[in-house]
Amino acid sequence: MSINRFPLSIILDAGPAVHQSAGLSRYTTRLAEALLAHQRDRVDLHLFYNAHSGHELPPSLRNVPHHSVPMSQIRWRMTAYGSQLT
Repeated sequence: MSINRFPLSIILDAGPAVHQSAGLSRYTTRLAEALLAHQRDRVDLHLFYNAHSGHELPPSLRNVPHHSVPMSQIRWRMTAYGSQLT
């Protein structure tokens, strides 16, 4: 018996695409764009990011389901750091 494992749920941290304009930002944006362009029927892509600074997703990703977390920068970083320790 075959089990259909698609669509695969992917939740991608889009913070670099929201808050930066360098290499990691381009990588994050292009990864999400590629998943949507080439694997749309196989993935259920959602984005999340910290909304501490009022920045927005790049125009190419604004129609992707997304969730933002309104935390201060230090609280966000400490929460992310703490999650790596467990």
